[in-house]
Amino acid sequence: MQERIDGIVVRPARKTRGPSKNPNRKPRKKPRKLQEFAATLEGYEFDFFVNLDIAVINDLKDEISTIKDVRDESYVWHKLVDVILMTLFAVMANCDQWYQIPLFAKAHREWFDTFLSLPNGIPTDSAIETIISKIDTKKLNSVVLSFLINRIEQRIRENGTNEDCDIADEKPINSLDGKGSRSSKRKSTDQKDGHAALNTLNAYSSEYGMNIAQEFIPNKKSEIEYAPKLLGNIDIKGAIVTTDALNTQVKTVEAIIDGGGDYVLPVKGNHPTLYGDLKVVFDENRMNEIRNESDNDKNYKITEEREHGETVTREYFLLPKNKDLYNIDLWKGLETIGLEHKTIIKTDQKTKAPVTSNEDRYFISSLNSMNDFSRAVRGHWGVEALHWQLDYTFHDDQNKTMAGKGAEGLQIFKKLALNILKIVQAVSPKQISISKLRFMLSLSYEDMIGNILNLLAD
Repeated sequence: MQERIDGIVVRPARKTRGPSKNPNRKPRKKPRKLQEFAATLEGYEFDFFVNLDIAVINDLKDEISTIKDVRDESYVWHKLVDVILMTLFAVMANCDQWYQIPLFAKAHREWFDTFLSLPNGIPTDSAIETIISKIDTKKLNSVVLSFLINRIEQRIRENGTNEDCDIADEKPINSLDGKGSRSSKRKSTDQKDGHAALNTLNAYSSEYGMNIAQEFIPNKKSEIEYAPKLLGNIDIKGAIVTTDALNTQVKTVEAIIDGGGDYVLPVKGNHPTLYGDLKVVFDENRMNEIRNESDNDKNYKITEEREHGETVTREYFLLPKNKDLYNIDLWKGLETIGLEHKTIIKTDQKTKAPVTSNEDRYFISSLNSMNDFSRAVRGHWGVEALHWQLDYTFHDDQNKTMAGKGAEGLQIFKKLALNILKIVQAVSPKQISISKLRFMLSLSYEDMIGNILNLLAD
């Protein structure tokens, strides 16, 4: 029996088949805010059919219209808001390259005509690329991201969350990591430097499951200069910041503490002396002592999971900072040092015998809580998953557009499309992939887009 909730047509969810046969398999944990958002629609499963809410698009158009058009009015044939919305909807529906966007728009021209002006028809792919290359990408990202987050928060406020929904009151985690778009690099034919690949430093929010900001950087080596700048552009007060080892830098730590955040940062070979000191502190004898302590909840935690057919055991160790560590006073707010000791057991495909391997990762942190520390270490995978989605679902690594020629804008659209699809994925009770969602959307666009937009309706 179908019902209507706030303009969204839904039907009762099917009965579940009972618990999983694998007791070690854990369900995918949704980002906290998306979990709260999904809880407002608990017990329902979406039917995808035509139910378009143009009001949502018009609201988004109003927001996008605040982006300044820097083009000479004498040469403007296509409205900026038309090109932006056309590109965003096309990228959501499996379009990864410039040439695909006008083809998609022509195939769905009747639908686009309901809310776009298109005074001179559908722009060509080269025209779209040129227009997008002139957009203020920071403004574009901020406008659309704010629109999505505001709609999520509004629905949570108005509908509340299910009392039975197990949502812990935990510190959000913001993860920074760099990504290169390899195909955007160009070699020179005249012995010059050519064009470097597009390099991006991304900031990912575990709370929303979204990329929230980025800095496009000249090259990988200058990434450490941009981390404090990126941190200054996002709200990190009360949050935990994680980075890759490259960005474990004194100035990065200062930016985190000055912004009211905490940090859990890995230490590797780029800080060889400190790295060596941490290896000495967490030797096998000390690890065994911590394991065997009767009251070790504050400095020891162990988890076991099945991942890709392997058994992965993670042991977390956390100790107060040692003043004898190399240049320990340089790290502002430093309170603890930590270790993640990972043991992986997999089956050899030839011999069928179990094969064990170990991996140690060392950290400096401003946290004293083992729960927060272990969550931050494990939670950094979120930004790595973002990069995986961009490369394998949105084919960003195959984007041949050079930096400064629209590559930045196209990547922004892919991230924004991913953010929207993550909302849909969180609400769906099925374990449906982003890739499958995009493909389904491309096959039955007008049928599905209405429900997606209605998720964001007032």
